[in-house]
Amino acid sequence: MLYQRAMAKKRKQTQPVTATSGGEPAVEAKLLTDLRGMIQRTRSGVAQAVNSAQVLLYWEIGRRIHKEILGQERAEYGEQIVSTVSRR
Repeated sequence: MLYQRAMAKKRKQTQPVTATSGGEPAVEAKLLTDLRGMIQRTRSGVAQAVNSAQVLLYWEIGRRIHKEILGQERAEYGEQIVSTVSRR
């Protein structure tokens, strides 16, 4: 019972930060830190999604060129690259 009273008293003393109240500097700093983190995580996720989409696009372009232009054959320059790399 004593614990419940203490928690109820604490809840009454704690006020949420609103645009008009100004809030505590520490609370505002934490809010800004959290918001920056959310933005950064979202930006990173978007960048990963874009990079993945580009890799898949380029792979598909290469596959189509290999199939439709080269007729499933290896390009001549490809053979030169392999022999050059193997020599080095």
